[in-house]
Amino acid sequence: MPKIHKHLLLIIKFYRLFLQGFTDDYLKNEGIKDAEIQKIHKFHECMQQRKAAYRVAQVLGIEKYVAKKMAMVYENWTLGKPLGEKTKAHPHIVFAFSMLLEGLNSDEMMIRGCTEQEINLSRSYMIHYSHMDALPVTISQRTGIVPSAIKSMRRMVRDRETEQPLMVAVR
Repeated sequence: MPKIHKHLLLIIKFYRLFLQGFTDDYLKNEGIKDAEIQKIHKFHECMQQRKAAYRVAQVLGIEKYVAKKMAMVYENWTLGKPLGEKTKAHPHIVFAFSMLLEGLNSDEMMIRGCTEQEINLSRSYMIHYSHMDALPVTISQRTGIVPSAIKSMRRMVRDRETEQPLMVAVR
């Protein structure tokens, strides 16, 4: 007997699998109850009828935040975007920025998995914003980089500046 999953967010995973074409039998073998499969089918049917996800959630007994995420998955599916777990919500600019600090050029960064957009944003941040005394939200509005990434990059610059004098003293 398969393990029955109880976490609410797992219905999103199973809805994603449903949209990818997996059968109900496969979903059952993965450990979802028949009632949850019926909710997924009904939710999908209602989304195709362009009903509001929140109203559908109320009727089906699905938490609102779960329905919102399911609606986002449905929207991505209709747009033809990938539904896998590894979809990028935000580019990995911090990773690109760390490689830029290490002295890698754009070709080397691309070989290691950075996109051109990530490289350009990290360069832009380094040139224009790395030493700017502004709130991360302000820089985010100007660049489109999420504030958490800006905080991480600031921390990297600050750590790098504190390490530089030590490295010179050691030589």
